[in-house]
Amino acid sequence: MADWHGKTFDGDLLLEGRFGKKSQQRHGIIMAKLVLRFLGGFEALLGGVPASSFESDKARGLLAYLAVEAGRPQRREILAGLLWPELTEQAARTNLRRVLANVRDVIGDREEEPPLLIISRQSIQFNEEADYRLDTAD
Repeated sequence: MADWHGKTFDGDLLLEGRFGKKSQQRHGIIMAKLVLRFLGGFEALLGGVPASSFESDKARGLLAYLAVEAGRPQRREILAGLLWPELTEQAARTNLRRVLANVRDVIGDREEEPPLLIISRQSIQFNEEADYRLDTAD
């Protein structure tokens, strides 16, 4: 049994915030495969286990930015420029590809259906249809 904000639950978490449409409700509690917490510091839980294999703060930042902007495609060149403004566009886009691959590996995006990220040659978008929970306000 765990106490969280004065409420006790048997192995489950009370979750508040934005939920993907695939999140499941069990015993009146919404459960999600990927839980992202940004209020009070970055935390990512995958199946209830901390996801700690992010290669850098840039990888965590990319995931956070995409999740907060869920539902809106983000152009790759804009993301690369935001994360690596000091680099040439080509070098920044190369870094974006590497960091995106790391994020996908950490959150298990390649195995998810629907995927957590919608990726094209031009843009990247956090999928609102995916099984996730985000603690920031809408």
